[in-house]
Amino acid sequence: VRTQFSFNGGEEPKYDSIHRILYYRDANKLMGASLTFGADRTFKIGEAKVVFEDEDWINFPGYSWDMSPDGQRFLIVRRTSAMTSSEIKISQNFR
Repeated sequence: VRTQFSFNGGEEPKYDSIHRILYYRDANKLMGASLTFGADRTFKIGEAKVVFEDEDWINFPGYSWDMSPDGQRFLIVRRTSAMTSSEIKISQNFR
């Protein structure tokens, strides 16, 4: 079932199944709202709240953020004041 979640826009959704929170990006804010599931497969969406905001959060194709498996830490792509490097480092067979 498809359900519109945000009426103000948003992108890059991810679901934290441990805490039952749906996160999504809204410009430079990470938003989160709780989901409650009923026995009859229905669900209720809680009010979306700002988890954090970062003016230097940049957008690029795909996801510009991720969260740890336990949902306690977030990683975002940020702009730096001086982007001087034109070098790319590749790690192969990384484990």
